[in-house]
Amino acid sequence: MKRTIPVLFLALGCTHIDAGHVGVEIAQCSGGGVKDQPVGIGYHATGLCTDIIEFPTFQQTAAFKDEEALSVNDSMGLPIKVDTVLNFTVDGSKAPAIYTKFRRDLDDIKASYMRQVVYEAVKDVFSGLTAQQLYSDKQEPARAAIQKLLMEKLKNDGFVVTQFTINKTTVPENVTKAIQEKVAMIEQAQQVEQGLRMTEAQAKKTIAEAEGAATARKLAADAEAYANQKLASSLSPVLVEYLRVQKWDGKMPMVTGGSGAIVNLGGGK
Repeated sequence: MKRTIPVLFLALGCTHIDAGHVGVEIAQCSGGGVKDQPVGIGYHATGLCTDIIEFPTFQQTAAFKDEEALSVNDSMGLPIKVDTVLNFTVDGSKAPAIYTKFRRDLDDIKASYMRQVVYEAVKDVFSGLTAQQLYSDKQEPARAAIQKLLMEKLKNDGFVVTQFTINKTTVPENVTKAIQEKVAMIEQAQQVEQGLRMTEAQAKKTIAEAEGAATARKLAADAEAYANQKLASSLSPVLVEYLRVQKWDGKMPMVTGGSGAIVNLGGGK
């Protein structure tokens, strides 16, 4: 038995799958192939005809920038260079299928297959927009549309997209300058339009205040006229005579005769 144990260890190998990884077991001998079930974390014995390849299941990054930036065209045929970053994870349950399809490690898959998939998605979306739109208000909608395409495409291959980012879009310098000038003109026009709206609103407010004051004066005048009318209609001859008597001091009016004598019209002494 003491001699048998070393022989067994020479005949068998041992592979450890680290945390954050899954293994893909490959039978190399005749009639072998890739096992459908992934290999879990821990130590695993391997025979002379067995290999185990690790696939990371933690987040991965595929960056295409600088010399690796993607070159596409806008809707007018203008060339645009796009710096992008794709963050994703591997669906561990599909690691055997990934290896069966690509027969290469994850770094090679990112540099070849994923780059092509990202390129196709960016090209499709950017071809429907102008450089000016991508430079101003359409870049975020474009990014979201590309991310959606990537999620749908790569999910079928066992990759889960967590985030797609457009770091920079670059167009020829003369085009950039023209776009900047046009954007500045648009912003200036919007500011002028906003100023006109504010002026119009202030004018409407002033008119409304004037109309309100005029209406108030008319209502006051109408109320006063109505009150005078009601008062006049209520002054009967009897009431007028009564008011006159109320104000009389009891003395008869005095007049001067032609001789200079004062005559009492009341007939008293």
